[in-house]
Amino acid sequence: MEEASDGKLIAHRLRNPDAQHVLDETKPGWRWEPMLLEMEDTDKGVWQHGRFAWLLATLHDQVEPRPEWLRLSRHGIDFLRAHGFDSDGRMFFHLTRDGAPVRKRRYLFSETFMIAALAAYGQAAGDAQAVQEAVDLFALTIRYLTTPGLIPPKVNPAVRPGKAPHPSIPAISYCQGTPLRNEIENRDGVGLQEATDAATATVAERFGAGAVDGKIQGHIVSIRA
Repeated sequence: MEEASDGKLIAHRLRNPDAQHVLDETKPGWRWEPMLLEMEDTDKGVWQHGRFAWLLATLHDQVEPRPEWLRLSRHGIDFLRAHGFDSDGRMFFHLTRDGAPVRKRRYLFSETFMIAALAAYGQAAGDAQAVQEAVDLFALTIRYLTTPGLIPPKVNPAVRPGKAPHPSIPAISYCQGTPLRNEIENRDGVGLQEATDAATATVAERFGAGAVDGKIQGHIVSIRA
């Protein structure tokens, strides 16, 4: 890491006095366990790999056009091209050092960082193929997120369906317990409670005024001018 960043990024052990000082300021009196962060592990997290490839390409494009940064970004992307994808076009989550798949998640996470890496590298290197790969992977991600059944549920809804004692419970969860809350609060003329009340009324209209027993679903809405 230090070599790749030309000394701008430096790794410190937790036993280092300077590191201990920072940690003590962060949470005084906490007993930090160096062994938690000093384990030797040669496996590769696919999303971290993609994120670092994005970082190097972005540094080259926006900070300083260093050839070694672009070369290392391409090196990381080529590794993921060769080993990061499953036969269905989805990406693995965890690989061995030499690229053998260890784990694949049901949700799409690694893909988002590969999209960012390809797009940043394509822009920095003027590589149209990388840009197109980013576009194609983005399209695949949207297809999985918007097509019912492509991503299996985390919990079997036939065995344990979503339940709530009142329509206000899922309304509060959606409006106040997710990132949607920020969107509501940033809109003029729409209060958080007003939005929650409207959602409660909608859920009650669909499931009745009593207990709610139904499958929780996510929807992506695209608005075009």
